[in-house]
This record gives sequence, structure tokens and C-alpha cells, in this order.
Amino acid sequence: MSSTRFDLLRFALIDCNNFFVSCERVFDPRLEHVPVVVLSNNDACVISRSNEAKKLGIKMGGAVSEIRPLVTNNQVRMLSANFTLYRDLSRRIVHCLGQFCPNIEVYSVDEVFMELRETDSRAINALIRTMRQTVLQWVGVPVSIGVGETKTLAKLAAGYAKKELSTGGCFDLTASTPQDRDGVMARVPVEDIWGIGRQYSRWLIDRGITTALQLREIDQSRFGRKAGVTGLRTVKELQGIPCDSVSADDQPRRTITCSRSFGKPVVEFRELKEAIATFASQAGRELRHDGSLARCLAVYLRVPSSSPDHDAPRGTTVLIPIPTDRDSDLIRYAISGLEKIYRKNTRYTKAGVTLSDLSSRETRQTDIFADNENDRPDRISGVIDDLNSRWGGETIHYAETGTEKSWRSRAALRSPNYTTCWQELPVAYSQPRRTQDAGSASLSLQ
Repeated sequence: MSSTRFDLLRFALIDCNNFFVSCERVFDPRLEHVPVVVLSNNDACVISRSNEAKKLGIKMGGAVSEIRPLVTNNQVRMLSANFTLYRDLSRRIVHCLGQFCPNIEVYSVDEVFMELRETDSRAINALIRTMRQTVLQWVGVPVSIGVGETKTLAKLAAGYAKKELSTGGCFDLTASTPQDRDGVMARVPVEDIWGIGRQYSRWLIDRGITTALQLREIDQSRFGRKAGVTGLRTVKELQGIPCDSVSADDQPRRTITCSRSFGKPVVEFRELKEAIATFASQAGRELRHDGSLARCLAVYLRVPSSSPDHDAPRGTTVLIPIPTDRDSDLIRYAISGLEKIYRKNTRYTKAGVTLSDLSSRETRQTDIFADNENDRPDRISGVIDDLNSRWGGETIHYAETGTEKSWRSRAALRSPNYTTCWQELPVAYSQPRRTQDAGSASLSLQ
């Protein structure tokens, strides 16, 4: 790919610091400056850590049972994951960044790439520091920003900005001297480079390539035989040759999956039916959000590997005759799939629904022999989406999804949905209370 089209571009990566923990701290200042960890589904393992928790030696992915002594001895605050809150704050951060640059690619829930037209180092420095301060002021989440000639170098620079306090959370690699650039790249382990997975990093380390600087200078023909085109693109980007641009348009998803681990082993078909119907409904909402239709629906169940029922059917795929995004259709097909693989007296620990063979709703093909009444469920689903969006999830739902949902994942430590549910909005107020002191009335606030 020619680099001429990138000559006047700089790439920036905005990376939210300890994102899940930072989101929790926005609404609970008591979590500031104390060790905090956010737990996965069923409160099983660590998926986000504050810097204070990292210093205690708590590892990402560590099981709660293993870190219990550290938690107890150091008064570590543990919280269940609240993905609804995290997604909403992520959306707000993207909206905030859009005030500065229209060319934005949402890479993940906590990472955003941008194309910067500025080439003057002083202008870039002023811009990224203004962006960082604005996100912190508007949303309350601290971010680190790195700038480079390529997306790979921007990600490398953002990692350096996050680790080095002297950078103030912002680092422009393009403004560095060749010696300083080499010094930064020499400090980045090869396994931390974007695009280098575990397999390639082991192969490189075995051959003495342990840093980003060494990978930049590697024999490309030798590495290309092992890593292929993808690996060579990474090397070229480390050399400052852009091989990828920012994709501002959201690409339609190829599959949509909704799944959960159960809070307890589930045996009864009734409970599994509720779970599968719930997942199908959630997948339908995502499908309508994307403006897509699904032609294939897969249902799967999981049992522990140590279970005597480990040979039970794991999943099945149902072909939908006419692509649809209607909850009523998706639930019906999902339950029919469940009936095919369910086995009595089997203890299931996880289930899920995956929609695939997706197409745009704008190109929908209908059955010429069907009557127009088939369009009515579309309006029903839209009304349900609007009501749930306004008043909170599952305000309106299909009976098949159940009410008690005893199979739900454990989330005993989850914070409220401060920004998406009217009933859980944070309340800030002062309540006057009159107290008597030495015969005179005084007013105290509580």
C-alpha cells in the first residue's frame, strides 16, 4: 500500500485507563485511591484492576478464590461487572471525542482510533491534551493518548503514555528524536505489540527478538514465512509505513452472540427455555439496532468437562426460512433448537444463542404467498425496544423469557445502572434536619 495518502496524517489512539474501574469511580468517589477490582460473570475472576490493585500483585484473570487473602488483608473493593453502564459511558466518550475530529474508529469499548490532520508537534500536543482534559471533565474517565505515524505506533505510544507518569497521559511519538524513539521501542516487550499474538511472540522470543525495536529490524523475508501478510504489515507499521487507515463507518457484524454462564447449574427444561428465550430476545434487539436480518440461529449448551454428561449434545443450528429480526420468530426458532439438544437430568452451566448469515434489512426478501399481517410483529418489537430504552431493560418482555430468572449469573456486587435506568439514577440532595442544642434550634444537613 502506498504511503503517500498518509503523508499529512497522524494517528492517535485514545485508551481509557482501567476502564471498568474508572467507570465505577465516576459515581462512587469512595473508590478513589483504594484498590478496586471488577469481576466477570458469576463474580468468578478479575477483568479490570485499579493501579492500586495491580501493585498488590492481583493478576488479570485471577480467580476470586485465589486472590481472597489479598482482598481480605488489603481491603480490596470488589465489584460485579456492569456492562450496561460501561457501554453507555463508552458511547459518551466517543461523542465527546467527535467534537475534535470526525474521523473516528471505535476499536473496542475502551479504545478509539482517530486521524489527525495536524503535523506540527506543538499543535498536536495542545490538541491531545485538550481532548484528554475534556473527556475527564465531561465523562469523568481518565484516558491515555498516543500519537504515531501508524496505528501500531499510536497504540505503542498510548501504552507508553499510560505507564510513564512524566508524560501526563499524552505522548506524541512523531515528535521524538530517532534516539528517543528507539529508546521507547526498546522498552516495549514484543508480546505487547498490537498484532503479535501468543504464538508469534513465542516464536520471536525463541529467536532472540524480545522488543519492538528488534522486531522493527527483523529480516522480513524470514518473519514473513512464519507470520504471513499480517505479520509483515505489523513490521512495516513499526517502521512508520502505514498499512491501515481509520475506518470511520461502523462495519456490520457478521454474527451476534448472546450468552451467559448460569448462577447455578440448571437442570429443568423450563429454566433453560427462559434463558434461551431471553438470549434470543437480546440478540434480536442487537439485530434491529444494526438494521440487519438473520437467516441462521444456533443454540448451544455447556456442561462441566468433569461432568458424567460431558457427551451430551452441545448445540444445533436452525435455518430460518425468511430472514427476520422479530423477537417472536427468533424465540420460537431458538426454543425449537433447544428441544433438539436438551437432555433430562443434565446439569448445564452455560447457554447461548448466535445469529449468523446476516443481511441488511433494506434488502429484505419476503414470501410472496404470505399476507401483510406478517409486518405487524416488526412494529411490536420496535415499540418494546422504545419502552425498554426509556424505562430500563425488560420493562416489557415476552412471557417465554420468564420473570424470576433464577438461572441468572451471580452479580451480588453490581453497581446501579446510573445512566440508563430511571429507577437507578444517582441522587444528590441535602436533607435538612433540625436538632436542639442548648435550648436553641440549629439546622444540620444530612
